[in-house]
Amino acid sequence: MHSQPISDIQPLADIILLLGEKVSKLITECRDFYKLEEEVYKLSQEACVKIFAWALEEIDTWLVNARDKRTWKVIGFRERTVVSSFGEFKVKRRLYRNKKTGEARFLLDEVLGWPERSRCTPRLKEMAVKLGSEVPFRRAAEILGYLVPGISPMAVWQAVQEVGEALRQEGESRREAVFGNPVGPAAYRGFLAR
Repeated sequence: MHSQPISDIQPLADIILLLGEKVSKLITECRDFYKLEEEVYKLSQEACVKIFAWALEEIDTWLVNARDKRTWKVIGFRERTVVSSFGEFKVKRRLYRNKKTGEARFLLDEVLGWPERSRCTPRLKEMAVKLGSEVPFRRAAEILGYLVPGISPMAVWQAVQEVGEALRQEGESRREAVFGNPVGPAAYRGFLAR
């Protein structure tokens, strides 16, 4: 991507000022170490979620200005709920239609390599898969829940399934590259039955 000035940094400044105000209030009111740590952590996650959503929307704004206007027309905004390593949030991004083919796409998702229909960000998915492959999904979600609010055992299971399917497809492609036309399990059974 080419460098372009950020359209408006005021939201970023507002987030930081609000964080400062809330931490300042904690400093004067909180007298319990555990509670102070917990509250500062929650506030920092809250701020990170807002900054992350703002960054995504800034990239989306950059893309609307950089797109080929003869090909891509903005047809509206769609909201997507995301669970990141900071927590859950919603992000609004532009939906485009190709004027020639009629195809609809989210350029933001494509540019960032953000899989369609995946609620978890790639970083959180990586954490979930590593943990979910070592311990039961419920336990993985419980452990991740200490760090990331909003992750369920089903989300861990789904992340493991998605990665497993991607690895299966990659293995299939490699086998095809080496052996040519794919030979399915039925062919193997027929060979073994001889």
